Amino acid sequence: MIDDKKMDEITQWLKWKVFRNPNMLFNDAIRGETDEDIDLIDVIASLHNLLYEAVYDVRYDYMFHWANKEGSYCNDDIFDDMEENE
Repeated sequence: MIDDKKMDEITQWLKWKVFRNPNMLFNDAIRGETDEDIDLIDVIASLHNLLYEAVYDVRYDYMFHWANKEGSYCNDDIFDDMEENE
């Protein structure tokens, strides 16, 4: 079980190591070079949202804000409509 403290540690780690990290956000190997490639930043943001929702019953919905502070973006809902994304 993930408690509040552990969820906060995970969120803060992702915030600083991924979503506020230009080396991650602007890396084509991570973001994908084409539209058909999987964007790992989107995958991480979406999985974090689902985990946060499982712990708190609400979504975090804020990783875009942190990525945007670095001049980037992310989608945090790519698993919401699995059939549309396949």
